[in-house]
Amino acid sequence: MGTYITRRCPHCGYTLESFERKYYAIGPPLVNCPSCHQGIKLDHITEWGLKNIFQKIGFILITIYTTILYGFMGGIFLYAGFSYIFEYTIDNFHALICGLFIWVLYSLYHVFSLGKEIAESNNRLSDSSYRKKLEEAGFRIDQ
Repeated sequence: MGTYITRRCPHCGYTLESFERKYYAIGPPLVNCPSCHQGIKLDHITEWGLKNIFQKIGFILITIYTTILYGFMGGIFLYAGFSYIFEYTIDNFHALICGLFIWVLYSLYHVFSLGKEIAESNNRLSDSSYRKKLEEAGFRIDQ
């Protein structure tokens, strides 16, 4: 789930409108203003290597929670929708099985997606010029 956020560049006042995938995401914490090309710090996104252990654990727990919630409930709603369309009597056991099946698929997607995000983040942090840019912006990099 995402949120629309409107930001202003602190250097020139240019209005930035963006769609954020989710809060506290993994990714580059700096973006360049299209108008003045100055760096803008984002407070809701950061690289995996910049998170402390508590932030990493919290991020993983939130990911697990949302995966269970959306995956399982999505499966049950999908089953209920098909039952309504095809005039099939809703059976609790089949709804549970459908919910679990969709949850497993959704969980696999999130595991691979999270792994890909972490690998991309670690790859960005391995670039010395990118690390220097982050340090100059005030980010603390341990390594």
